[in-house]
Amino acid sequence: FGSKASPPSTEEGSGIDGTAFASIGSSGGSTGRVTASIVPWHDALMVWKITGVLLVVLLVLVALVVGAGVYFSTLLTTPSVPNATADQEVLATDGATVTLAQDDYNLYPGLNSLIGDDGHAFLGAQLDITGSPGDGEVTYELDVTRGELTEGQQAVWSSWYYDYGDPSDRGLEFSEVTPRSDVGDLPSWYVPGDGDVWTIVVHGINSDREESLRVLPTLAENGPVLVIRYRNDIGVPTQDNLLRLGDTEWRDVEAAMQWVRGEGAERFVIYGFSYGGAVTLQALDRAEGREDIVGVVLDSAVISWSDTLVR
Repeated sequence: FGSKASPPSTEEGSGIDGTAFASIGSSGGSTGRVTASIVPWHDALMVWKITGVLLVVLLVLVALVVGAGVYFSTLLTTPSVPNATADQEVLATDGATVTLAQDDYNLYPGLNSLIGDDGHAFLGAQLDITGSPGDGEVTYELDVTRGELTEGQQAVWSSWYYDYGDPSDRGLEFSEVTPRSDVGDLPSWYVPGDGDVWTIVVHGINSDREESLRVLPTLAENGPVLVIRYRNDIGVPTQDNLLRLGDTEWRDVEAAMQWVRGEGAERFVIYGFSYGGAVTLQALDRAEGREDIVGVVLDSAVISWSDTLVR
């Protein structure tokens, strides 16, 4: 019931200062019996100190978790203009080969290219590796397609492979068209092709239509292709300047489906890169006329946002 000083020492009292704690309940056959114990005041004070420290630690942990959640959710839901970082240092080149400072990206060969301020080059076979990421070097065959790459230059490592351009760089005819969505016009590439099954291509997060250039000729061999921009892209109106993880972007795919129907399409495939794969899955589930979708291609797609965020 509170703090109470004990009376001086007697035959019935100890005379020790302390805190009295009492409880009312039943004991044995008695009802309403009061029992009490005396806890030294310094022990009680220690309990309160420990409780206070634990409470502060808990509040700090909660703040850190909430802050981290806000930070990473902002990174994920805030659109940005595609702007690859020039993270590759050209240590040496003779025009036919290039040696780079080794890192986690360039250690593994594949279809990649280097893009500098004034040049673009395809990377061929990996010729040599020395050291380890951070202090080693890696050498590739080099095929310069535009400008030049010089020693000491910083360049972008690009898995898009092809230079920033348009379908004509892949030898394809195309035209600019503008399907219209609920947010406005969607600048898109229309690439004619043989066949009656159209393909609608949806690029990845904070990317652009150029991401499709590496697969565009193959797609065009199987029918016409429409490569779209969607809300929050360059030149496209935004709904609220937030990426919605596919929850609103699917409407732009639906608008593209309506446009190709107007061009005579009766069946189509949707090709989604990464984030565009999540948008594709939403369209597959929610778009009007989705029964005309006869297939999807999910290229490194986000299948589950919960699994992706956890990892």
